[in-house]
Amino acid sequence: MDDLIIVLPCGFTSLYKYIFNNKSKFPCPVCQTHDITSQECFNMTKNNMAIKEKDFDLKKENFIKCLEKLQVYENDPKNIFNNSYENLQNQIDLRREEIKLILNEKIDNYYENLLEKIKLEKAAQLNEFEINDQKLRSLEQSLKALKFENNLVVQEKSSIIDNYANKIDNGMKLIQNTQDNLRANSWIFTKGTDNYQIEDIFGKLDLKKEAKSGKICDSDVKSQSEVTCKLIIDNFLMVSPKSKSVSFENKNLRWTIKAEFYKNSKNKFSLGIHLQCDSLLIFDYVKVSGLIKLLNAQNDKNNFICECEKFFSKENCIWYNKNFISLNDIYEKGFHNLATDSITIEVCLNIDIPKFFSNPSANKKVNGKVKWYDAKISYGFIICDDNNEEIFVHQHGLLKANKNERIKGLSKGEKVEFDIVESEKGREAANVRSKK
Repeated sequence: MDDLIIVLPCGFTSLYKYIFNNKSKFPCPVCQTHDITSQECFNMTKNNMAIKEKDFDLKKENFIKCLEKLQVYENDPKNIFNNSYENLQNQIDLRREEIKLILNEKIDNYYENLLEKIKLEKAAQLNEFEINDQKLRSLEQSLKALKFENNLVVQEKSSIIDNYANKIDNGMKLIQNTQDNLRANSWIFTKGTDNYQIEDIFGKLDLKKEAKSGKICDSDVKSQSEVTCKLIIDNFLMVSPKSKSVSFENKNLRWTIKAEFYKNSKNKFSLGIHLQCDSLLIFDYVKVSGLIKLLNAQNDKNNFICECEKFFSKENCIWYNKNFISLNDIYEKGFHNLATDSITIEVCLNIDIPKFFSNPSANKKVNGKVKWYDAKISYGFIICDDNNEEIFVHQHGLLKANKNERIKGLSKGEKVEFDIVESEKGREAANVRSKK
């Protein structure tokens, strides 16, 4: 490109590199009798075509070189792919064997622990049985040896009988407990759950760090009221139908754009778009109008465009379209960039942040009726009686008869009187009073 011949406005010629490297006005490099700019030269029809042809030739040359490199792989692409994925498969095979060893060891250790508990329990039960048996045999011997002398007084004999009767009762309880322990142990085996997440143990396939699928680029904040950004979803074939989102800011507001796939009743997937205002802290609401675009990878004229218009408030801070475009259309109509395996979503927003003035305009009071008002989102519209103009009204602008009070809402068709104030991008109603 540097050696491309460029025609100068004076009729002489020069090389592209001498023109391109000059950014501002400079003397003609040939005749030195007039000043020129590089853009002036490049805009000349002949030069423009020459540059375009040269650029095309360079692209074609680069394409052919890349194609020649690709031809090396065309003879045996299967083997090349096998080699490319061999290391990954080896890691998975190795992990499989590792997990088997680890789990077998853990299972065996746990198994041995359970058996050790049973062994200790059996030993304790046997020891308890032997002690109890000795107590019972001792009581048996005492009972066999028991004799009452004839000269015992009644009270003493009665006391001995009561004492041995208690020993016999306790012995019967001991016999029953011993028999119960012999028939059944005190443990029960409860099976563990089979509902474990094997991927948490084994591992999973994840995208490489450099191939993460959601990223934001070309964020252009022109002002507090205008912002444009692009959400690029890379590795689209691998990540769909997962959801991806990114956030961007325009001064005091933080926005999140999310792309998510939904399955309809026919088991077909469609791409849904969510736009959320995450930081409505210092504003009660903002008015947003804009475009959500899915850029066509082949032709900009075929971009898929959806209009977005909404009043975002603290209570209602999300705009969404679940059926933005079908997954089939993304693939079949050129929105999926095969070369980069990506799709690009562009968001262009115009954001109107109201700015109420404490002093309404000096014009006379305006009369009108309510077109609609939604108390849940705290805003609506009033139609002026004199010119049918629709005026936006927010809950801030509603007043009761007592100026220090506020009313919560308006009814459809209700007649009202109000002032008109200017926001940054439009007229809004203030000091709205019902004429009931």
